Amino acid sequence: MSVAAVPPDLAAVAAAFPLAGPIASAAPYGNGHINETYLVSVATASGERRYVFQKINHRIFKNVPALMENIARVTAHVRAQQPRALALVSTRAGEIVHRTAAGEWWRLYDFIEGAHTVERVTTEAQAREAARAFGEYQALLVDLPGGRLNDTIPNFHHTRSRFETLRRAVNEDTQGRVAGVRAEIDFATAREADTDVLLDLLARGELTERVTHNDTKINNVMLDEVTGRCAAVIDLDTVMPGLSLYDFGDMVRTAASSTAEDNPDPTQMHVVLPYFR
Repeated sequence: MSVAAVPPDLAAVAAAFPLAGPIASAAPYGNGHINETYLVSVATASGERRYVFQKINHRIFKNVPALMENIARVTAHVRAQQPRALALVSTRAGEIVHRTAAGEWWRLYDFIEGAHTVERVTTEAQAREAARAFGEYQALLVDLPGGRLNDTIPNFHHTRSRFETLRRAVNEDTQGRVAGVRAEIDFATAREADTDVLLDLLARGELTERVTHNDTKINNVMLDEVTGRCAAVIDLDTVMPGLSLYDFGDMVRTAASSTAEDNPDPTQMHVVLPYFR
């Protein structure tokens, strides 16, 4: 559960959207670290209806209109093929995102009922479903019309750029930590050539740029309460141009791991081969 309290201006933000009824309840929702997310229930003549409000972190996503253009295009295209997929709700003014007088950016999704997320893969069935869900999502977006998507975080999975950032941090050592992690730095620098493998294949035309999710963790797959199958792929902020292997690598890194990615004890980290297979 998010630790953020419900902001006092949520009702004013909600008024910008055509909700199906008056707000009955609102609470922080999910475990996201970037955006603020709230589950809002409204009362209708036929019962409760739920929505997900999100305040977008514009310090991370510096071009919110470009981000939302991506999401609007992708959700519309996927929903035409999967009616249960994530649905963006426009404002009363017909905009895909609402900006407050204070400069905050808010968006609204319909809540996907009858589904849930899990934080870590704990069964082979979950590992298979994550792989199927993200592979299918890429396939659905192969024929996305309208040209290339916007880069919401430039160089997000660009391995050479990431390596050069590491090199600068080591050289500057502004926090005086290099001496304590020299073995880890040596491990990384010994593999510098690996950072260019995919980028060189792309430059030679041997790999094709595709629309990729770029955050392929199991908690971005909503699983049906009854069948355990994927109901929807969520968290689309990093959907942008990329390589299929970026999604594969990120998924394996998290799904086939024996422990949480931020566990500071390396002795607890190993590959769970049944999940990888």
